[in-house]
Amino acid sequence: MKKNIFYTFLLLPFLMEAQAPKTTRGEVEAVTVFLKGATVTESASVLLKKGYNSIAIEHLPSDIDPARISVQFNEQIDVLSVTAGSEDEGSILKKNNIVPLDDSISLIKKLKQGISFRTDALNLELELLKRNLYIGGTNTGVSILELQKASDFYKLKQEDIYGRLLKEKALTDVLDKLNANLQYRKDLAVWEYKNLNGTVSVQVDSKMAGLISFKLKYFTLRAAWKPIYDIKVEDVGKPMVLTQKGKILNQTEKDWKDIDLVLSTADPSISINRPVLDVWALEYGYVGKKIINPKYMDENKAFRGYDKEPVNLSNTAYQYGDATAPKPGETTITVSELSNDFAIPEKANILSGKFPQTIVIKSYTLNCTYEYTGIPKLEAIPYLIGKTIEWRNIPLSDGPASIYIGNNFIGESYIDVANISDTMEISLGRNKKVVVDKKMKQDFTRKSFLGGNITENFIYEISIKNNNSNEIIFELWDQVPVSKQEDIIVTVSELSGAVKDDKTGKLTWRFNLKPGEERKITFSFSVRYPRGKNVQINRFKALRCPDF
Repeated sequence: MKKNIFYTFLLLPFLMEAQAPKTTRGEVEAVTVFLKGATVTESASVLLKKGYNSIAIEHLPSDIDPARISVQFNEQIDVLSVTAGSEDEGSILKKNNIVPLDDSISLIKKLKQGISFRTDALNLELELLKRNLYIGGTNTGVSILELQKASDFYKLKQEDIYGRLLKEKALTDVLDKLNANLQYRKDLAVWEYKNLNGTVSVQVDSKMAGLISFKLKYFTLRAAWKPIYDIKVEDVGKPMVLTQKGKILNQTEKDWKDIDLVLSTADPSISINRPVLDVWALEYGYVGKKIINPKYMDENKAFRGYDKEPVNLSNTAYQYGDATAPKPGETTITVSELSNDFAIPEKANILSGKFPQTIVIKSYTLNCTYEYTGIPKLEAIPYLIGKTIEWRNIPLSDGPASIYIGNNFIGESYIDVANISDTMEISLGRNKKVVVDKKMKQDFTRKSFLGGNITENFIYEISIKNNNSNEIIFELWDQVPVSKQEDIIVTVSELSGAVKDDKTGKLTWRFNLKPGEERKITFSFSVRYPRGKNVQINRFKALRCPDF
């Protein structure tokens, strides 16, 4: 019995070594980034023996989804089980690259303690030396020779003590710098382990022994991407170039270097179970056109300014099966019902951090027609609008679009996929090559009093001149008032061929202008209302300004 116990203790280290998992780390080689989350593929290798092996893959994000982990070996390896977990702080401090740092920090602490003891002894010696400076007795004097010897002795002794104190101080400074460097390296390593303390444990049955390569695939929420666009027009009349880009945010704490990158609009929350088709119901809805002035769009549609403020994805809660409901710090964008995967042709480098990186997906050249829209009641300079029907061939999603004409940045607009009709209209900003001038003809504008009513007459003249070198299409918008009261009567007398919307009072003129051509348009109306009542006919706009 005693012999068996003895042999058991003798073999215990070898048994523990045989049962201890073989640890390894992977290198990121491919990533598919979703609008929320990413699937990461890492390649790794481990030395296996024939038969049963336990493998621990370390240095992984702590939030990996246990239900979406896969490990791929060759056909000689049978995977028995795969589990995910995380390391506690105690085990982190026992890591091979942290223990030596801890030992060095402890050694420096002991060395500094020795310096402190020696410094105290030197200071005490110096204090005793100063207290015994008195030479000779009360009745006898001191000879010059004795005084000289004593002076030399005290001088040499103090110089020696001060010199040794300076050396101890210099050594302390060196140790302090070394300790600060070691502590920084330790804190950085501990911080990295705490952020990458995820582990995947794999049990396999190997039919062969040797260094075996394998791939690990996992899902993490610490990554995301957003679609953005550049729209460039070299000159009016030439095709429009739409460049599709992606803003990618990697907060996995692992840099993605030389990886195969795919940006996807698929829903990563869909499980492996077969989904159910909902009713495809049709109803009347608003199909809008491109907003002329994008600053008035719904703020909920606005793309988050990742370049202006850091974003923390680690606090983003994920509810499986409910990807449509935005959580705090999220926004909802419209994408095609058919998921699109954008494979980036070149190897990508996406560093981990608080700010995103932008990558080009693809550029499209679109045949386009150009029109001008003038709204002189609101803005003196008309807007240049690009129209294309070829947008349906592009897998577009909601996103901001930076507008360029030539090499000049014009401003930022927004592509709202759900509200685009057959023709996509992109506002290319204001353009001064067409001059629009609106004036009230004062000689014909008057107020008259007849019986118990007041009648006000208004006549406006709008001139449009084309300073382009080519013929253009121009659309002019204005309006006449619409009465909401029975006793307020609006009478339109002249429209110069405008199309009038009776419900809104909007007036629309559409015509071509040759190079250098100028056209004048006149429209007039009158408003009659009871005397004694105040009707605000002229409209005003409110602007903010500082109070000083």
